[in-house]
Amino acid sequence: MLIKYFWGNFPQGKDYGNFPSVRVSFESGLRLLKKGAKRARIVVEAERDTKKTQNIIVELPGSTRPDEVIVVGEHYDSVPGVRGASDNAGGTVMTLELARVFKEKGSKRTLRFVAWGSEEMGLDGSNLYAKKLKEDDKTTKEKDEDAETELDRNRLCVNLDVHGAMIGTNAAMILGTPMLSNSVKLLSRETGTVFDVKEGVYSSDGTPLSAVGIPSVSFNRRSGIDIMMHSVEDTIEYLSPDALELQGIFIEEWMTRYVS
Repeated sequence: MLIKYFWGNFPQGKDYGNFPSVRVSFESGLRLLKKGAKRARIVVEAERDTKKTQNIIVELPGSTRPDEVIVVGEHYDSVPGVRGASDNAGGTVMTLELARVFKEKGSKRTLRFVAWGSEEMGLDGSNLYAKKLKEDDKTTKEKDEDAETELDRNRLCVNLDVHGAMIGTNAAMILGTPMLSNSVKLLSRETGTVFDVKEGVYSSDGTPLSAVGIPSVSFNRRSGIDIMMHSVEDTIEYLSPDALELQGIFIEEWMTRYVS
């Protein structure tokens, strides 16, 4: 039975515990119904294993405001057995290119480029990063409530998740002040690069940081190929260098003007 579509994974260690699971593809389910199946008996043989994940962090110190940190990140994992071209190799290469560009041009604020681990298992990498910031903040301010902490220094998260579709719509989901939304809208109008800008939660690595008080902007590209995310069909043939360049140039300009 070919399993083509993987809509995420069961997060580990949650309240309901760990249990064997199986995915049935839409095609297989449809075929069973057409054959008149009313009930199905599924036998699952599974082994529980523990794996390690890690965040990869590279920092470019700021020239005049080094104590203000801008996190620019994406997740580099995919679901099992899937290449993950748009989700999220596209966001990964865009982050790498932004790191190269800003290394050459510099930045007033410190830019912390992060490749998040284990996003598909439940935002594990970014959750761990945010948890450590929160714990450190609490411990430090119990001793000195006026002390500046690493959480205070983290001023913004720029998240890049799902990118590169040849045919698609540019979008930005924002958790923060209206000024953030307005900055993207203004640049969009000036450059003619159309963006659908909304304020709300985006199911990706910017959200755990916003949950501890760090504003976030999640850039992404919506497309008809979104139905192929988390599937063996999320391959590079549906992606375009032009689409990556379009968003990459826009994000670089936006960061240069408002962020870095």
